[in-house]
Amino acid sequence: MILAANPRHAAVSTLLNYEKNKSYLNLELKKVFSGNDFSPRDKAFLTELVYGVVRYKLTLDWVLSLFLKKEVSRLHPAIRQILRSGCYQLLYLDRVPTAAACNESVKLAKRYQPSAAGMANAVLRNIARRKGKLPWPGNKRDYLSVKYSYPKWLIDRWLEVFSFDEAEELCLAANKPPVLTIRINTLKTKKELLLERLSQEGFYFTTGRIPGLLYHLRGRRDVTNTSAYREGLFTVQGEGSALASHLLNPRRQDLVVDLCSAPGGKATHIAQLLGGEGNIIAGDIHHHRLELIAATFKRLGLPLPELRVWDAADMPAAFLGRADKVLLDAPCSGLGVIGRKPDLKWHKHDESIALLSALQKRILAQGSRLLKQGGNLLYCVCTNEKEETEEVIDDFLSKNSGFAAIDLRDRMLPGIRGTAGKSGGMHLYPHRDGSDGFFYALLVRNC
Repeated sequence: MILAANPRHAAVSTLLNYEKNKSYLNLELKKVFSGNDFSPRDKAFLTELVYGVVRYKLTLDWVLSLFLKKEVSRLHPAIRQILRSGCYQLLYLDRVPTAAACNESVKLAKRYQPSAAGMANAVLRNIARRKGKLPWPGNKRDYLSVKYSYPKWLIDRWLEVFSFDEAEELCLAANKPPVLTIRINTLKTKKELLLERLSQEGFYFTTGRIPGLLYHLRGRRDVTNTSAYREGLFTVQGEGSALASHLLNPRRQDLVVDLCSAPGGKATHIAQLLGGEGNIIAGDIHHHRLELIAATFKRLGLPLPELRVWDAADMPAAFLGRADKVLLDAPCSGLGVIGRKPDLKWHKHDESIALLSALQKRILAQGSRLLKQGGNLLYCVCTNEKEETEEVIDDFLSKNSGFAAIDLRDRMLPGIRGTAGKSGGMHLYPHRDGSDGFFYALLVRNC
């Protein structure tokens, strides 16, 4: 349990635990929320500080280094997080007065290391005075890395694909979480009824680009902490995720296999599209992940699919040649969703992408064996990196002459343009499509 007097203190505590435990940010936030009773306003501010500091960590450390006499890495861990938090407020939160950002940071410094309070005050007030005149690097690669807080290896990748101007647009877009979207459970309620109910609880939505999806406009509370959510009237699902089920286009007579299903968002969407009457097998590698799938189906009031523990890279022979549709939401780097999960860009590296690509190829080879003749497999990942997208599909097609790719351009929904890739695949990019980064490829087994 983390006990903190205010959201700024709680943010520093959370960031210290995140850095110490080398864990994921959402898990550390869950701990702090379970151990404290914050108002909705303080909870939102705490979340903003924690995610903001991690999102802009590289930029914040670079700015701090301009005004410090020692390296940021050599500071007391708590002072490092306090300075990052104060710097983030000064650079990115216009609504926070300069005096509040500086004074509250100094108070926190006195709690952890009183001798550093004067230094913290001087550094933050210097940043406040000079923040509009920072000497950003002149080199294009270094500029994008420092200005927008991305590791250089990732900037190198994006500059291979895009012009400098478009790479900068991607950096900007990927630093902004896409608007929250929810999927209406049309088997339990109607859009108008759900909108009315949520508006009474202080939430406002507008219709999204995908049938059944709504955009979250505003509302201070966590939308999952509502009676409508607990009753299964809706679930949270991003546009890129929801698009996958539409591209797969399941029919009621189909046997649909969701290979890497947990936590079950796409499987429940498929079940909903089938009117709750489909024949679905949902599998994952660990039993506790099947429990997540079952809980999701139960909350939404959907018939439970056949649940299977399996290694998707080594499928049991009993399932081969049976499926009409296979959904392969493959394990991936997740670099398309760093707007939602900014810590991912500090956990991943070139070597991890190579390892994931090899795994994706093995799972695709296994998953394709489940299809009957004429069946379709949708491969999707929440990343746009070439080794995890086109190269996986090209490698598979070069080794499997009985399969072909279906051009997805004619299957895209109105309002979502996407960018065509090789072999009929389709990309969604944050800066072009206003969504998470996703890639889709649809394969058909011809013989």
